[in-house]
Amino acid sequence: MGKLEEYFLKAYEVAESGRGKTSPNPFAGALIVKDNAIVGRGHTQSWGNDHAEIQAIKAAGKEAAGATMYVTLEPCCFQGRTPACTEAIINAGISRVVIGIIDPNPRVNGKGISALEEAGIEVKHGYMEKEIRQQLEYYLTWIEKQRPFVILKTAMTLDGFIAGADGNSKWITGAEARKRVHGLRQEVDAIITGIGTILADDPQLNCRLEGNESQPLRIIIDRDLRIPNESRIVTSAKSQKTIVFCSEGCEPQKMEQLQKAGIQLEVREREAISPQTILSYLYELHLNCVIVEAGNRLSSAFIRADMVDKYFIFIAPSLLGNGLKAFSLTENDNLSQRKKLRFDTIQYYGDDCLVIAYPQR
Repeated sequence: MGKLEEYFLKAYEVAESGRGKTSPNPFAGALIVKDNAIVGRGHTQSWGNDHAEIQAIKAAGKEAAGATMYVTLEPCCFQGRTPACTEAIINAGISRVVIGIIDPNPRVNGKGISALEEAGIEVKHGYMEKEIRQQLEYYLTWIEKQRPFVILKTAMTLDGFIAGADGNSKWITGAEARKRVHGLRQEVDAIITGIGTILADDPQLNCRLEGNESQPLRIIIDRDLRIPNESRIVTSAKSQKTIVFCSEGCEPQKMEQLQKAGIQLEVREREAISPQTILSYLYELHLNCVIVEAGNRLSSAFIRADMVDKYFIFIAPSLLGNGLKAFSLTENDNLSQRKKLRFDTIQYYGDDCLVIAYPQR
């Protein structure tokens, strides 16, 4: 591995420190190197605070002059909640910038590179592109597809059941796997589920990791407003923002009770409550990534709509033989209609296995 690759890998690793903390901004990483020594490093901070480049320049101080910056994503070139990073790079006297990928945001998309080059800075780009595109997959989906990145998470027995015939699903997987789920909840902007899961499990849909500072938005699909007033979702709505999508014509008294409890109601025509319309709504809220934690019906609806970008499938070493299947995707048993996936990684948590996969498109 050459020095360039070594420094760029370090910038990529630094970027990971911002995962789950910067939305809707992408979590970039920056490294400043002078005379073969790292003099500054930084990752994107929470929204409205320093980008990675600014953090690295602050850390480097006067040593930034004449140095090389390695940054995973093209520096921004516009005034937003923070000043343009290109301006800070120019003012710091950095002489060379090595960039991973071009930012597809129309406000940047090559303009950052042009601004640096016009200032006399040498710019190279196109390093670790595959790895960085996967690292920034939430942000890139939000920009390129104009909707949040969707993770579908489920936990099942080895023979594909997510609950027994009686509807009981607690617990298919063990404590270590459930802790991993809370780590995932810490990373995303919102959790989507259906009323069936609420009625069956009375979940909290929050992150219960020690030190967690924020909670994901909760999105509940409940067309007929069957959610019980005493459910944990409703009783905690004032401390964790919760939106319920319901149909027109629901009982006014129930709507008023839920709103007083802190629930935000989004009323739509029944047929208009779909994965597509929900994701369009969440895109307008500037949410980069959501996780679907639901039962057979809602999970299958997202898959059939081709709105799942990544799968987290936890598999327990147990057999049930009968119960509720994880997915119902076709009306017949035609093998040609199957959804093909590409395995990314297989991990183990206690006795359970986690398969992370992407759809083949």
